[in-house]
Amino acid sequence: MLSNEVKEIGGSGKVHGCIVDIDFFNHIYLNPFDGKISPYFALDTTNKVFFKDVKSLLNSSSFDNKRILRKYSSMSQKGNIPILTHKEYRKQELTAMSEIVLDRSMYEPSRIMRSIQYIFDQNVLRVWKDEVLSISETSPKEMLPNSKKLS
Repeated sequence: MLSNEVKEIGGSGKVHGCIVDIDFFNHIYLNPFDGKISPYFALDTTNKVFFKDVKSLLNSSSFDNKRILRKYSSMSQKGNIPILTHKEYRKQELTAMSEIVLDRSMYEPSRIMRSIQYIFDQNVLRVWKDEVLSISETSPKEMLPNSKKLS
């Protein structure tokens, strides 16, 4: 749904894991744990500048496509992109500053989601573990780590 809204405003909408591309440098991270979106500008996977909302990202000097900004503004006023505009309708925060983030931990859940995405997008199962299918004579309790047998 997020990808579709990005495409509606003229962005790429390419999904890779938890990240949706607006263009090559501008992205939206969808946190799989709380469902929040975080728009950001990145030159690489280490140097990222996060913005409080999509509008701030599009208004930033690092974003050079005014056509997408105009389409975003038009569609947000009509209420056609509720996911992208969700943060704009919340109570305003004290600061509207962007935040530079050097931490790369956001990419781990995205890598996991990307591996799952291959199943849906390309019908490809990339990892197979035979242990999942093996039938064991042991009880489920005995299979847990640090479990103790009951006498």
